[in-house]
Amino acid sequence: MKLITLFLVLSLFLSGCFHDKNQPVKDTNANTVNSNDSQQNVTNRTVIVIKNGTTAGGLADNGTDVTPPPADVNSKVNPGYTSTPEERFAIYFINVGEDELQGDAILIKKGDFDMLIDAGNVRSSNKVIDFLKSKAVDDMEVLISTHADDEHYGGMQRVLDEFGVEEFWWPGKLYGDSNYDALLKRVNSENITIKEIKRGDKFSFNGINFQVLNPSATKSFGDRDNDAIALKVTQKEFCALLTSDILFGAQSDVANALGIDLRCNILQMPGHGLGAANSQIDVFLLKVSPKDAIISGSADDPSQDPKGTRYITYEKLRLRNVRYYENYKNGTVRIQSDGSTYAIDQLPN
Repeated sequence: MKLITLFLVLSLFLSGCFHDKNQPVKDTNANTVNSNDSQQNVTNRTVIVIKNGTTAGGLADNGTDVTPPPADVNSKVNPGYTSTPEERFAIYFINVGEDELQGDAILIKKGDFDMLIDAGNVRSSNKVIDFLKSKAVDDMEVLISTHADDEHYGGMQRVLDEFGVEEFWWPGKLYGDSNYDALLKRVNSENITIKEIKRGDKFSFNGINFQVLNPSATKSFGDRDNDAIALKVTQKEFCALLTSDILFGAQSDVANALGIDLRCNILQMPGHGLGAANSQIDVFLLKVSPKDAIISGSADDPSQDPKGTRYITYEKLRLRNVRYYENYKNGTVRIQSDGSTYAIDQLPN
């Protein structure tokens, strides 16, 4: 009888030490996030679900690029991002210039929040797509078309082919461009939120603030360059001005507008540092007083002045001791910042 009792006790003890490997083990310290909840605190991070939120890499804590996860290239992921307001972020001025074509494509990335400003020309569209995927971009919270210039919007059809987009911002004028009209019609057909943005509009995403400087809300210059979108991008003490192709008219208008503080660490030279966009930029430069300037576009310019392409721009920057970086010479320009400090380097591509 004692042997039977001892056997039963041992059996019960052993059954408590093991469990069916097919049954899940509960972690009493785990936090469960319900995808239907708009906000949940998970280890002191707030998850913002815009649609079906996902996280997909971005910048590591040390600011280095994270290898993107494998993904089905034929699928589109609904936009959504994890709020990490104290994390550092990066601005990439992607090298999209080719031969005589200039062009812009600027990626702003913080965690898995992604904003793309312009998408280069048609010929460079595959380069833009490849770059975005290399930086773990799986969708766009915001896609911005600064104006009806195919060196800036030409690659957007391919971007729409590859990525889901939450919001599309534009300046509100087609200027008779049928291809630009077709782009807007496609955006509308895909039920993407379209916003016509004007001076005075302000937005905030993941701790980054965006202030619209141009176009004016009350007047139009009647040309696509002066009516292009210009933005002031800030986080804490860091500031960058993204100027697209605005010419002297819009530069002067912005510089003299009430309530706009133009002082910034970084200035993107308007119009790719060429011609009319820079010949009378002195007052604008004085108001911005940048430490560093970015020149994006192409090294080839058929309308170069007798002393060489961008000679005037170089001289104006040198006189003010402004460092400058050209993405068509040494590759995509990357700016990384935590809001208090920033670093600039270039990525060969």
